[in-house]
Amino acid sequence: MKFKSFLLIYIVISSCTSDHITNSLMIIDPPSFVGNEFKLSEISDAINYIPLDNKFPIGIIYSVKFTGNSVFLSAKDLGVIRFNREGKEPQIYGAVGRGPEEYVYCNCRDW
Repeated sequence: MKFKSFLLIYIVISSCTSDHITNSLMIIDPPSFVGNEFKLSEISDAINYIPLDNKFPIGIIYSVKFTGNSVFLSAKDLGVIRFNREGKEPQIYGAVGRGPEEYVYCNCRDW
């Protein structure tokens, strides 16, 4: 019985090594940038830039959700804002507050 327990503990401990796992985490070290330049192509395969309409100022953005034809933002002082995929036609849904048809906080990642 003691031998089986020892064997089981040995197997569990020896299987916890990470020699076979390669660390694929990319480390970004800003002080190592040459001339304070950083190319996004070095860390991403595809980059899409969507300039948003500035009909109203957007402060802190809590989260972003992309759907078929829309981009939803959860912003601190404005609430939920919908843009089309070109970043135009902004529309605010609801309002920030504690009354009817108002909400305190929205996190688009939970949708």
